Amino acid sequence: MKLGRQACRIDLLAESPCPLEFRDIDVIRFSIAALRDKFIEIAASEGFSAKDFREAILEYEFPPFMDDYSNNCRVNIVSNSGYAQTKAVDYIGNSAETPNKTDA
Repeated sequence: MKLGRQACRIDLLAESPCPLEFRDIDVIRFSIAALRDKFIEIAASEGFSAKDFREAILEYEFPPFMDDYSNNCRVNIVSNSGYAQTKAVDYIGNSAETPNKTDA
């Protein structure tokens, strides 16, 4: 659900990662909390904690020419050591090229 927005940015390291304008919508708030919890769970399974990361940002883009279910997704993760990894997929799961962002 894009609610008239063209993009949404979620900080997976934030204590309350849900953007302010969505906090009254339970299904969105709970889904974003679940994404944050899953990120922390995956990191822990690889031997990391949330404190090992400087940034973990999930961005959704909603192309204006598509329906409400079409979106592009990008994640940017930066470790405290400065290692950065950015991955992106389009609305059908195809990989999309994106430059690595190292300025956090």
